[in-house]
Amino acid sequence: MKRCKTCGETDVRQFWKNKNFPDGLSFYCKECSKKRHQKWYENNKEKVNVQTKKWREKNPEKARAIAAKSHKKHRKEKIERATEYRKTHRELIRIQQRKYVKNNKEKVLESKRKWNLAHPELAKAYHLANQRLREARKKKVTIGNREEIKRFYIYVHTSPYIECTYCKEPVPKGKRQVDHIIPLSRNGEHSLLNLAPSCMTCNLKKFNKTADEFRSDQDDTK
Repeated sequence: MKRCKTCGETDVRQFWKNKNFPDGLSFYCKECSKKRHQKWYENNKEKVNVQTKKWREKNPEKARAIAAKSHKKHRKEKIERATEYRKTHRELIRIQQRKYVKNNKEKVLESKRKWNLAHPELAKAYHLANQRLREARKKKVTIGNREEIKRFYIYVHTSPYIECTYCKEPVPKGKRQVDHIIPLSRNGEHSLLNLAPSCMTCNLKKFNKTADEFRSDQDDTK
């Protein structure tokens, strides 16, 4: 009968297959094998990392293929871990980013330039979202969820079809704007509930009026 040499496990389904042994199974069960491997790795981490780096340099295509396969298989888990890490290490990430940008200014600028040229609509959305955020900070108004606001700007500037909130006419890409229903100059919030897609004409006419005031003026002129 098969028995793990560490914990005494006897269920053959809990053993890795290994053709080098007479019974075709490893000495240790899967759980014990994982613990042994982890312990060995911790004691030989530097050596393993050096060997892995050398192998990747000699076999770049194989390394990329393995990494791509692993990423595809564990994509969900990686995203969850990365999200949790960003939440708990925000300040550390900011420090690291500032340090990297400081030491690689030309590289960062060139990378941004190429990305902006390849994604003009997204670049415009990010630029306007950041611009309005800075404006809201200066005016010291309430600021909502920044990720929701950024996604809304991206939606407005990249969606195939957008209709102006005020004139109800379709607005082509490149002529779309995001309006504050209650203007920031009148203490309106910079939040998702206070944002609306608008055409340039309506946004200019509205100026610092609230949406209700603008609609009332439009009704009077009809």
